[in-house]
Amino acid sequence: MSKDNNKGRTFLSITGMWKRVSTTRVGKDGKPEPYWYGKVQDGKEDIVITEGSEIMLFPSTSTNKKGGPEYFLKVRQPTESEESEEVVADAN
Repeated sequence: MSKDNNKGRTFLSITGMWKRVSTTRVGKDGKPEPYWYGKVQDGKEDIVITEGSEIMLFPSTSTNKKGGPEYFLKVRQPTESEESEEVVADAN
């Protein structure tokens, strides 16, 4: 987990993301379309993304990028106080 210094809450890492190029989909410019690929590791618990969660894509800071992910997909769950604020706001 990494820490968001502004709010002191941690991010849960979902997966690394690798850039791939499609062999079948071609864009308007005639070039293959890129897409991002990632897979949750086997053996990890199920990931539940609740309403109000923040999903973010962070670039990898690794200097040894040979085969490593270019980005990391992470989620930050809302705190209980944020959830209660949303309920009060919805009630109005």
